[in-house]
Amino acid sequence: ANFCNGEDNVPRGESLEMVANDRIRPFLDQVLHPIMEEAAERKYIHCRQSNDKTTTDGCHIGGTGLVIAHANSLRALIGVICQVENDQKALEKLEAMKILTGVPLIMKYQRNEDDGTYHA
Repeated sequence: ANFCNGEDNVPRGESLEMVANDRIRPFLDQVLHPIMEEAAERKYIHCRQSNDKTTTDGCHIGGTGLVIAHANSLRALIGVICQVENDQKALEKLEAMKILTGVPLIMKYQRNEDDGTYHA
């Protein structure tokens, strides 16, 4: 069969950088971040409505989500959030990171609305 206009056009694999730039960053920007922002807003509104106080002391802003993916995609997600692309030592540690199957990895992050970067 002639898939992808011939075998020369079939990718032989993808690097962590390709995963981060081509799949994870668009997913984070276009899907995950908007969902988390919406969840945070709903959580905040619910807290304000159920809180008798006039202040928001007990209402922490932030959403909670669950991402299920294979190890390389999770490594790329961590790399984007932790901004390792310009830090060779951090990138090497990320590439060597063992992510265990079925073990939750909890990350807290924020998005800088000025430049669109993420910070763990």
